[in-house]
Amino acid sequence: MARSREVLAWWVVSVCVWMLSLSAYSGADMMAAVLAGLPCALTAVAARRAVRGHWRPGWELLAALAALPGSVARDSVVVLLLPWTRRRVGAGGLREIDLHAVGESSAANGRRAVGLILLSASPGSYVVEADPDRGTAVIHAVSGGSRLERVLTR
Repeated sequence: MARSREVLAWWVVSVCVWMLSLSAYSGADMMAAVLAGLPCALTAVAARRAVRGHWRPGWELLAALAALPGSVARDSVVVLLLPWTRRRVGAGGLREIDLHAVGESSAANGRRAVGLILLSASPGSYVVEADPDRGTAVIHAVSGGSRLERVLTR
């Protein structure tokens, strides 16, 4: 039962990612997403089992997911305007942020995995390194802390 729920969850995620990547929608696109999503879901479950991964992201990460579109829009503007500003040299920088995900528990692994994916999904930042022992991540960002960052570091 648990494995079928996991396949279903990955299937929904795969279909959503497929549909979000499109600029226009049609019935054929939805059918392709549904059909291609199943092998992706089965592969994701097999991969998780192969690495013996256990992730249990908490519900508080929904706030971070909600902050992602705003961060993507803001960072897109910052990145696109960067060539025309005087901030070009030294505009970006490395900094360490606390994700509050210390250890190897399934909750910490889930929080760290979702947090790192969301931070790298925005065009203004990417994750360079994560330290499970300290619950931190080093990111490279073009601008100061976004709302997404603030939500993830609470």
